[in-house]
Amino acid sequence: YQGGVVPVKSVRIVSIGDLDIEACGGTHVANTSDVEEIKITRTKRIQDGVVRIEFVSGESAKGFVRKKQQDSESREKEEKLKEQEKEKRVERRQLAKERIPIIAKSLSECKEGISTIEDIIMELTESGKANFCYSTSNDYDDIFHIGLGEVLCKADPRLVYCGLFEDGEKIRVIVYAGDEISKEKSAEGIVRSISQILGGAGGGSSKFAQGGGTDKSKKEDAIKNAKTVILE
Repeated sequence: YQGGVVPVKSVRIVSIGDLDIEACGGTHVANTSDVEEIKITRTKRIQDGVVRIEFVSGESAKGFVRKKQQDSESREKEEKLKEQEKEKRVERRQLAKERIPIIAKSLSECKEGISTIEDIIMELTESGKANFCYSTSNDYDDIFHIGLGEVLCKADPRLVYCGLFEDGEKIRVIVYAGDEISKEKSAEGIVRSISQILGGAGGGSSKFAQGGGTDKSKKEDAIKNAKTVILE
């Protein structure tokens, strides 16, 4: 026997086959059926030849089974949601692939001044200065902004593209800067400035950066700040 003083006159020991037996002063019943259902929760190797088996019984065992079932259903639900989100991203990527060339062509035909095409605003300035294209519409996501920004800045090396959109509890910002303007107006600097207003942070390179924050009420203030930095 291993353990402290047993608080009873006798200890009942149940032998199972030729397994080693160690008695303990735990729960003792007249009949093993009194403990009802038994579920092993885990096993742990203490030392060579000694394995600790942890289990629950009775109502605790039923609760253990219920929790395992709930956890399994929860994981299954999460996996299903992830798969659905993956499928949606594939669809959005395909849609963006189809729409971006059309929108980019329309934006490339804009004249000097301010033009709006499908909630995307283009501000073209006089020759030699920065051009600014942006959108704060939640109809566009990161896939769209990254695709459109890359196309526009490749076509116009003096263009800065900025996309702000809500993503769950956050508001995200994506910025592209053309080859020429990126030497004067760094995409990373613009993102850091905008993200700070939104209550967050960001980073990247002089040509591409992204960030965001949690203060959705500051979306318009953030884009005004970007406009000031880019067009000053």
